Amino acid sequence: MKHLSQRTLGLYAIEATLLSAEERDHLAACHDCQRALAGIQTFDSVLREPETWVGLSDAAPRQTNDDLRAFAVRFAEEDAEALELLDEFKEPVAAARFVWAGIAAKPRFRTGGVARLLCRWANGMCERDPLYALKLAEVATQISYALPDTSYPRNAIHELRGEALKEQANALRFLGRLPAALRAVTKSELEYRRLPHENLGLAAVKYVRGCVHYEQDELDDAEAAAHDAADASLRLGLADTYMNARHLLGHVLFDRQEYAAAANVFEGILRYGKAKGSVVWIARESLSAGGCYLELGRAAEARHHLDDARRLFSEMGFLTEITRVDWAIARLMFSEGNIPEAVHRLRRCIAELTSHEMLTEAAVVAVDLAEILHATSGPREIAKVLANVVRTFMDAGKLTSVLTALAYLKDAATAGTVTPGLVAYVRRFVQRAERQPELLFVPPPPDPV
Repeated sequence: MKHLSQRTLGLYAIEATLLSAEERDHLAACHDCQRALAGIQTFDSVLREPETWVGLSDAAPRQTNDDLRAFAVRFAEEDAEALELLDEFKEPVAAARFVWAGIAAKPRFRTGGVARLLCRWANGMCERDPLYALKLAEVATQISYALPDTSYPRNAIHELRGEALKEQANALRFLGRLPAALRAVTKSELEYRRLPHENLGLAAVKYVRGCVHYEQDELDDAEAAAHDAADASLRLGLADTYMNARHLLGHVLFDRQEYAAAANVFEGILRYGKAKGSVVWIARESLSAGGCYLELGRAAEARHHLDDARRLFSEMGFLTEITRVDWAIARLMFSEGNIPEAVHRLRRCIAELTSHEMLTEAAVVAVDLAEILHATSGPREIAKVLANVVRTFMDAGKLTSVLTALAYLKDAATAGTVTPGLVAYVRRFVQRAERQPELLFVPPPPDPV
């Protein structure tokens, strides 16, 4: 085995389990790699020593220890005051009241503490109520641009603007407004790059950029951003941010059908989760790796990982994740020939996702079920399943391109013209439309005669 790269040794310096067993064995036996690792560890140790940074402030306006302590006290006071000022707006039910309050225009709300708190709330609100998260982040951005330079250090203002814009991008991503999310990401990066040093926010916003590109199906750009985020996180010693970037890379590889490479990425993160005792990481990566092994036809490994994921998600009470695991297990059962149980589980998954108002995911499961039924029960049963899902979309007012695609497949089933190629075409469209709601469904060209 060739010597380990500086990047691999840097990973070991963060967390030993990030290396494979083969890489760790090589390091244990190779004196050259051990010396290189010792150099990295010594450098990291020196960076943590206060004396290393003595004199660097000469390049910028001097701040005494008293100045820094006073600023820290002021930050704490602002944060405490913000909690009192904003207490009535912390839950999604207050969204309309928050919008009408117009707090960005009121001087008493124009503090760094208010902007920081709004950013934290927006971050935690993205999955629960992305529209409210966007409103919170927009107001945080307005306040950050209204803060006077005379009252706050310039670097603090750039960092706060970068954070607020990053949270805007996050919320826009969850809302499916991807071009706007990408514009917010670019503005956030510009603010973070005005800081005199590489920073945590810039690493995080690179990850968000990667997610936006991924959801726009721009896999090459998503891969590049994931690598950028991972490298920045590695330099800063941010293990969790590094793992998020790697997780994104794994999904890029999965979407390219590079299942073995994706499984290798997810297994590496799984080792990290086990070393840290993080149940969330273990469950999430077990599901991801299990999906890879399912596609690779390695049923035993797929079942092992999926069973682990289901058990852990059940212990944590993550109901939607349990349903996603059951979806994968149903597909595994179909591959093993247990068709009745696979059909039963997929029907249950559709019902559960519908009850959680996750209609687009329910539609993808319905198309998976249509594929099985095409091979077993015939077009009449397909039409019945899809008719129910179409009705659910219409009852919920979801008059989207996904509805158009499902209706097209249903009509084909009714007419007896369903083919495996058509099912695959509709599935791919529905999967893309989940991430890109603006997509319009165009029927596939007719099969050549």
